[in-house]
Amino acid sequence: MYIPLLNAVKSITSKGSVPGDFITITPGLGDAPPRSILIVPLILNEEVLGVLEMVSLGEISENQHEFVEKLAESIASSIGTESINELTKKRLEEFWQSTTQLRSQEEEMKQNMEEITATQEEMARKEKEYQEKISGLEQRPVIAEGIAEKKA
Repeated sequence: MYIPLLNAVKSITSKGSVPGDFITITPGLGDAPPRSILIVPLILNEEVLGVLEMVSLGEISENQHEFVEKLAESIASSIGTESINELTKKRLEEFWQSTTQLRSQEEEMKQNMEEITATQEEMARKEKEYQEKISGLEQRPVIAEGIAEKKA
């Protein structure tokens, strides 16, 4: 009912006379129409978060009026705190998800680096073997020539 009107209700409204078709208050002994209404907006940082409405069988005293105003401030502050807590919780969850994802990526990169290092070591070992084989093959003709010279 109040949602479209929230930004329009930025000040306290107090009515001493209540329309006849308004609500009926049902205390313990029977029904009675309210005699006064107090509507106080829940404002935090110039933003209307809601409305606190108080109806009474009698006139609303100045003390009650001040109490409801303080109550509205407290409720608005609590709503604001809860909103901030929810946002903080959401951001913290996003942070932990990002941290988990980064750790997973870091672990994957470490494994990839280990595999690359192992591959490089294997290639270096094979290259050394091939170089030794090539050197051995290059020396064979020299040995064969030396044997041929000795026979001759």
